[in-house]
Amino acid sequence: MFIARCGTRLVRIASRLIPLTLGTCVLAPTPTITAQADGAAVDAPFTLPRIYRLDVESSYRSTSVACDIPDVFSEALRGTLSLRREPLTEADLVETPSLLARFRVDEVNLLLDANFAGDRITGTGVYEVHSAVNFLTVLGERLALDTRFAGEHVSFDSGVVPADGSPRSFDLTLAEQTDVTFPCVRRELRLAGSLTPARALIPYILGDAAAYTTQPTPLGPVSFFPLNGRFLLTPLPVDPAISTVNTPSRREWAAVAIDWSWFDTRVLAPFPVGNDVAGSGIYQQWPGENSTDGATQRFVAELTQTPFPLGPAVLPTPQGFDSGRVQGPAPSNLPPFLNLSIIDTNPDFPIEGFNVVAGPRRWFWPVPHDACLGNDPFEVLTYIHGIESDEASTNMDTNTTTDAFDLSTMLDDMALGGC
Repeated sequence: MFIARCGTRLVRIASRLIPLTLGTCVLAPTPTITAQADGAAVDAPFTLPRIYRLDVESSYRSTSVACDIPDVFSEALRGTLSLRREPLTEADLVETPSLLARFRVDEVNLLLDANFAGDRITGTGVYEVHSAVNFLTVLGERLALDTRFAGEHVSFDSGVVPADGSPRSFDLTLAEQTDVTFPCVRRELRLAGSLTPARALIPYILGDAAAYTTQPTPLGPVSFFPLNGRFLLTPLPVDPAISTVNTPSRREWAAVAIDWSWFDTRVLAPFPVGNDVAGSGIYQQWPGENSTDGATQRFVAELTQTPFPLGPAVLPTPQGFDSGRVQGPAPSNLPPFLNLSIIDTNPDFPIEGFNVVAGPRRWFWPVPHDACLGNDPFEVLTYIHGIESDEASTNMDTNTTTDAFDLSTMLDDMALGGC
């Protein structure tokens, strides 16, 4: 892969971003990571997962089964899912002969309803492709999610159902899995999503003012540490029902493939010491109601911090972060510049946070030349956006290919999630 270096910016060494001061801007090759036979990590290409965005048909439903409760409660659902293909073992094929492919679902990144107080649905799961459904020889699919939803753990599963054969989209209804034989309320997720085209994945990079913050006690000082890294921002579809002539459009963007690092400047060591930060989130913009009520913004995310260079003593736990609804720029079709702070939603001390100051990658560094892209999808996406207008970059209906897709394409990884 290739990472641009310019002034006090970032250099990727192995899988970590560290600051380095250079006098000129260059494109430099960096190590890649591949898998060894024994499972150890060596150099191999960096790839992005397949990133799917939910369409406006997606919804959350709460249905009364047998109790005296209002029949149906439904709200809009928006967000993204990230899929990575996993190899199948002989044991998998013996246990499930119809299994053709399996994808690990990471960064379940969903927001319930269009309001400020909307609940987040996050977690992981699995997506499977089958050669048969029950005893019928038809292509089938299954999506199962283990989620954190409104402060509790909830599992959803679609079961194996007939598929339309398109690797670019899905429309599945996932029912809550519960130990209760006759639950009063059954919760369902309708997830109708499509593969995000490369032109809708905008590479972002953190600015020099970005920082990790922590306050150990209520009366203690707030400490700031340098935060570096990058992520992708993609516009989410807006339901026409909540965006009319009389109600100006709200704008929503999903932040995916978050790859940040913060460095503990209190530690004197010959190597960087700090945390890697990964996860996803959703950024929202609302227009002002009138001339005295200005536009507002909100960024909500779920992030996992992993200490380096020694790694975690225990398995890292995802943390929720939220900026709340604060003053911000008016909604626009152009890629937004982010400048706000997100705070740990856990009220216990220490209180952690991130000052997120970020803009599109090509605003900060020169757009890479097409001959110098290497195999880093982040730089390839930067090049795509660098040769097009911002309006074209954020057109959610624009695709980068018109090639027909079939089952064989579905079973092959696509490094750029839609290219």
